[in-house]
Amino acid sequence: MTLDRITPPAIHQATEFTYELPAIEKHTIGENLSLYSLNAGTQPVISFEIYIPKVIKTANDVAVAKAVTSLLKAGTTSKTALQINEAIEQVGATLAVNQDNDYFTIKLQCLTKHFTNLLPLVFEIIADAQFPGDELEIYRQQAIQLMTINLKKSEFVANRTIDELVYGFDHPYGSYSVLADYETLTRAAIIDYYSQNISLTEATFFVSGQFETGVIDLIKKQLVAIHQKTDKAVSEIIFTEKPNLEKKHRITNDEKAHQGAIRIAQKFIPRDHPDFTPMLFVNTLFGGYFGSRLMSNIREEKGYTYGIYSYVQQNKKSNSYAIATDVGRDVAEAAVAEIWHEMRLLQTETVPAEELNLVKNYILGSILGSIDGPFKIMSRWKSLLLNNRDEHDFANSIHIFKTIDAETIQRLANTYYKQEDFYDLIVY
Repeated sequence: MTLDRITPPAIHQATEFTYELPAIEKHTIGENLSLYSLNAGTQPVISFEIYIPKVIKTANDVAVAKAVTSLLKAGTTSKTALQINEAIEQVGATLAVNQDNDYFTIKLQCLTKHFTNLLPLVFEIIADAQFPGDELEIYRQQAIQLMTINLKKSEFVANRTIDELVYGFDHPYGSYSVLADYETLTRAAIIDYYSQNISLTEATFFVSGQFETGVIDLIKKQLVAIHQKTDKAVSEIIFTEKPNLEKKHRITNDEKAHQGAIRIAQKFIPRDHPDFTPMLFVNTLFGGYFGSRLMSNIREEKGYTYGIYSYVQQNKKSNSYAIATDVGRDVAEAAVAEIWHEMRLLQTETVPAEELNLVKNYILGSILGSIDGPFKIMSRWKSLLLNNRDEHDFANSIHIFKTIDAETIQRLANTYYKQEDFYDLIVY
C-alpha cells in the first residue's frame, strides 16, 4: 500500500465524536472506606490520592489548617523532614499535600516499581505527624513574611474580600487568615487541630495508572491498619451564610497602586440544578476561555488588561460565580461598565450560529483532552464522585454541550446575569 502524502485527512468537528468516560472500579474497605481504581495507561507510573474532608470551625482555624497542610511532611516519630524528602526525591517521586475549601489532599506519584516502598511513608505522615518546633518556627516566619508582602497586593486583598462579601467572614468559604493568626500560631494549636480533624474515617481514595493487581491488596491492607490509628468522629459544622448587604465596594489598599483588582461575584446554583451545566457553556462563551466575549472586548478591543476570566467556583456546600481581572487604575470603572455591557448583550441579542459552534467545539475538544490517559480520566471521575454524581452526569453534560441553542443561552443570561445580584468590588 502506497502512503498518500498529498490528500489531507478529513477534518472533523468535536461535536461529531462519541464521548464515553472509561469505567473505574470501586473497592469497599471495612465498613465505609471507598477506594476507586483505574488500571490503564502505557507507562509504568502510578498516582495515589487521598481526599480528607476539611473542617473549619472558626476563622482562626484557617491559619492552623494551612500550617497542618504545610507541616504534615515535616517529620514523624522516626523520620525527620529531610529523611522524608530524601526518600521521595531519590526515586524521582512527588508527594504533595494541599487543601481547598472542602478537602485536604495528599497525592503520591511515582514509578510503579517504587510504590510498595513509598506507600507506608504516606500513611506514616498521616498517622504520626509530629510538627516539630524548629520546622514550625521556619514556617511561621515565612508565612508572616509572605502575608506581609501579599497584603500590599490589591489582587490578593480582592480575592479574600470578594469571598467574604458573598458568604460572610464567619463562613468557611468567606473566612481567611490574618497576620495575628501566624504571629500567635503555636504547636499546641496545630496538634489539637490535627488530632481532632485529620481522620480517614470520611476520606476517599483514588489510585490510577499502570500497576499489578497486588497493588489494590497492598492499599487495602495498609488502609485497614492506618484506619485503626486515625479512626475518629469528625463532626460536621453547619454554618449560616451572612452575605454583605451592600453590593458595590471600592477599597483603597495602596494609594500609589497603578492597578485596580476587579472582582465581581454572586452565589450560584448547585451542581444538581438543571441549569448548572448549560450555564457552564454560557460561562465559557462569556468569559471562560481566551476567545471569550470578555477577553475580546476588554483585552483585545479596549486594551484594559492582559486577561479577564469568569468562572464557577465549585464547592461541596455552596457555589459562587465570579469575574476577575486586574486593570489600570484609571480604566477600572470603565472595565466594570464593559462587563455589564457584555452581560446585557447576551440578554438582548441572539448568539450567532458561528460563535455558538465555535464554543461547542472548544468545550467538547477540551473534554476529549480531559479523558486521555489514566490520570486525567481519574480526575474527571473525582469531580463527579466527590460531588455525589456519576457517569450519567457526564453523558448528560455532553448532550447539553452538543445541543444547547441560542434561545437557551439568552434565557440563562436573563436569569443569572442580573447586575443587581452581583457584588461589585474594586481594590486599588
